[in-house]
Amino acid sequence: MQVITTHLNADFDCLASMMAAKILYPQAHMVFPGSTERLVEIFLKEESHSLEFTRIKDIPLDQVRLLVVVDTHTAERIGVFSPLLDNSQVEVHIYDHHPDPQLDFKAGRKIIKKRGATTTILHEVLLEKNMPLTSEECTLMVLGIYQDTHSLVSVSTTPEDLTAAGDLIKRGADLNRVSSYMRQKLNSEQLDIFNGMLSSLENHLINGVEVSLTTASSDHFVRDLAYVVQNVMDLENLSAVFALIRLDKRIYLIARSSIPEVNVAELAQVFGGGGHESAASATIKELTLVQAKEKLLGNLESLVQPLSRIRDIMHAPAIVVDVDEPIQSVEKKLTLYNL
Repeated sequence: MQVITTHLNADFDCLASMMAAKILYPQAHMVFPGSTERLVEIFLKEESHSLEFTRIKDIPLDQVRLLVVVDTHTAERIGVFSPLLDNSQVEVHIYDHHPDPQLDFKAGRKIIKKRGATTTILHEVLLEKNMPLTSEECTLMVLGIYQDTHSLVSVSTTPEDLTAAGDLIKRGADLNRVSSYMRQKLNSEQLDIFNGMLSSLENHLINGVEVSLTTASSDHFVRDLAYVVQNVMDLENLSAVFALIRLDKRIYLIARSSIPEVNVAELAQVFGGGGHESAASATIKELTLVQAKEKLLGNLESLVQPLSRIRDIMHAPAIVVDVDEPIQSVEKKLTLYNL
């Protein structure tokens, strides 16, 4: 038996990557390891498509011989399928755009590239094999790329993402449908979290870089927190934001960055999480909100790259020339001081 899966709380990059992988592995069952983001759930209910998913309970794990994992290579993020990674009878294929390609298990195929979305990697594979795509498939793949790259403007966006999106649009992707899923309204529970984050928003200057920190709490689970955090970032025009959100007894870290000086994946790894340089998350189980905030602030200075300063790029002491000095003389001074 062959299975295609992805990470928990699957987003559109996961969905599009699974669909693309299904083209490469037509005999495989597409299986979500757990819940999906609300917008993905709405998409699957509203859109007319030929995607067929198998429920986890209908997959006999002892019969799986090929496991295809997209948009992650972390065992903890694929739920019940994680034990299969260490099963010698199961061949594992990985397609992922997240950094740190060091695997704790043996993979028969491993394609991990620096891209803004895993969908872009699968597009490259399909293009190389000259495999056709329907307009519906192109639309979903553009949606996957757009969501993970924030419409191709995030710091993690690569030229390959732009090329892939352009090719998919040329093949018939419907941008009207894509945009309708990129502009969803917050529900009442999300609005409570949103307002809480706005009221607690703090700005810190770390190594010359402005970094924002915010917190919020709720006594019950709220879905799609990443979407809420992105709304705060867009509204306040933040360059980098770290959100600590308590839901019942657990704390969730969600981080976003649009600048190269702040790699949010590195900070998420401090809390046992992961992601990529512009978007990352972690689940924090054994700290209070106050303790998590203190730990976050304590690690920021070592992880935020300092901005270039005048003294870093200027020659010292300053070399001066007289306003009446001949050009030839100035040229000799420039050569002498290797300027």
